[in-house]
Amino acid sequence: MQHRKLIILGLFILLAIDLGLLYQSYQSGKEPDYDFVKVKKGDIAQTVSATGSAQPASQINLQFVASGRITEIKANVGDKVSAGQVLMSQDSSDLAFQIQNYEAALAIVQAKFSQLLAGASAEDIAVAQTAVANAQKNLEEAQKTLANAQATAAASLTHVYEDAQRTLSSSLLTTQTSLQTNKDTLDSTELNINQTASNAQALIDARNLKYLAELDYNSVLPTINAAASTYNESDIDSALERLKTTATFSINALNRTYDVLLSVVISSSLTQTELDAFKTSISAARTNLNTALTNLVAAQQTIISQKNTNQTNINTAQAAFSSAEGTLATAQSQLALKLASPRQSDIDLYTAQVKQAQANLNQARNQVAQKSLTAPINGIITDIPFEKGEMALSSQTAVSMNSLSDFEIKSDIAESDIAKIIAGNPAEITFDAFRENEKWQGKVIKIDPAQTVVQGVVYYKITIGLSGTDSKVKAGMTANLEIETSRHENALIIPLRAIEQNNNVKIVKIMENGQIKEKEVQTGIRNNEGEVEIISGLIEGQAVAISK
Repeated sequence: MQHRKLIILGLFILLAIDLGLLYQSYQSGKEPDYDFVKVKKGDIAQTVSATGSAQPASQINLQFVASGRITEIKANVGDKVSAGQVLMSQDSSDLAFQIQNYEAALAIVQAKFSQLLAGASAEDIAVAQTAVANAQKNLEEAQKTLANAQATAAASLTHVYEDAQRTLSSSLLTTQTSLQTNKDTLDSTELNINQTASNAQALIDARNLKYLAELDYNSVLPTINAAASTYNESDIDSALERLKTTATFSINALNRTYDVLLSVVISSSLTQTELDAFKTSISAARTNLNTALTNLVAAQQTIISQKNTNQTNINTAQAAFSSAEGTLATAQSQLALKLASPRQSDIDLYTAQVKQAQANLNQARNQVAQKSLTAPINGIITDIPFEKGEMALSSQTAVSMNSLSDFEIKSDIAESDIAKIIAGNPAEITFDAFRENEKWQGKVIKIDPAQTVVQGVVYYKITIGLSGTDSKVKAGMTANLEIETSRHENALIIPLRAIEQNNNVKIVKIMENGQIKEKEVQTGIRNNEGEVEIISGLIEGQAVAISK
């Protein structure tokens, strides 16, 4: 009785949970938008489905896929042979070298992939850490060098401007002295130039130039004084340029005064010696002013030269500092890369490269396999029209044989599927006349090169050889064929309906950090169960979202 009550209580609890979930779904207003499936690993086979009819077995003519020289004949006319037995081989030595190259390429990419998954070695990490430390040290040195270059530039420029300031002071004094000499000469009562000068125009010019030079001198004084008081580089530059103009005015005034002295006539009150003394005084003042003007220009040029030198030195130090910054950033990135786990994009890339290398190797091995003719079914050799060493063309029959079985299947294959089928493909066969679980095995033994057009549709006829004999099979019976055209082992597999097409790019939706995101993938073969192979873009166990 107690047990029964517990059961009833449990049923009520489950009912309450179901009602709660239903209410929650009702409250949200919609059901989840996606179903989720995990990427699985397994074997996937691509097949071509077709129908045909049973017919009495006929002679089978075997041909090589490509032309080549015969190196081995392993059967004789009249021999009974088994399915899969090698009957004849062509020279495949050139393909052997290709296989070696492809095997080496596969080994290299697999080693690189393993290295990626394993991460950097302790030695590599230590080297990267040392590179970061060295780069940091170099950056600090470069920063010091840049600071020193900037400090040296500032000090050098200060020194140059101090010299320029002294040049300003001395040149200003020279200008003042020269103007005073000019004034004293023109105003000298001893010289009495108004009476003694014969060149009246020169005298007028000299007095006018004296006035203008003195006026310019007085106007330049505030600029010179400002430069002296502020010690501002821009003020000193302005004062240098301005004082050059003043010195030039003063030189012009002295030149014209000297012209006046040349026209002075000596007399009893003015001897030649006295006149020569005035000329010497003006000439000396003019020479001193020219020297001052030269010094002003030299000061300007020294400032310009020092600024250029400073800028070159700072630019060089700045470039070295920037380079050291870049080197440190690169070293830090390399260290971070070695310490980080492999990126999914790198894993996908190497996965694709491994598959590509494996595909190249498989293709070369398949080409080697095609250099051997094997019996597609159990049978008897009826003709071998070649000898060892002869050239067998792809268009020639190399071996003829009869089947030991009583029947073979003839089927028409659509042109969209015929390219997938090659001789030797296995086939699973059922007959409408028997139960579905009764199955026969066979192989493709012949593909007609000529087309057959049925109601405007192009088909190609193939022949399937039945393995063994069975008295139940009758001529004309309808056969259902599943021809396996390709098989990949340990492949990544997802439902075909999970694939979406976006601008010729195949994508799937995955759950990442709680959000649905799109992921580009590459696909391979697909089977008849609605599944497709994933070559790159996903990993085993990853959850793929499928829209409901």
